[in-house]
Amino acid sequence: MDRRPILVAFEADCAPCAVLAPRLEEVAREFGARAVVVRVAGADDASMAARYHLACVPTVAFWKEGRERLRLSGAVTTEALRSHFRFLLEDGPLPEASLGPCWVVSGAFRPTTSH
Repeated sequence: MDRRPILVAFEADCAPCAVLAPRLEEVAREFGARAVVVRVAGADDASMAARYHLACVPTVAFWKEGRERLRLSGAVTTEALRSHFRFLLEDGPLPEASLGPCWVVSGAFRPTTSH
């Protein structure tokens, strides 16, 4: 089993997701061999939103040893992504919760602007 932490970014076709994309790429390059970054499109789809309990896109979930450990909502900063990876790699303290601009998935899972 791969023991590296995994960042799963649930995205849709929205402005906050476009803002988050280069931040994810930067963190993926920086942590390279120590962690994995996965981007999942279509998070505004009703079945995906329900299955993964997504209230907002983008949503970033950090997994380690087969379990989700941390979750961030919105187009969080690069530093927030870094600090959460450092925590999972046991290189830093538990970071404060972060929230960035996002689309709220509501009702029939149609995105609406938030923040």
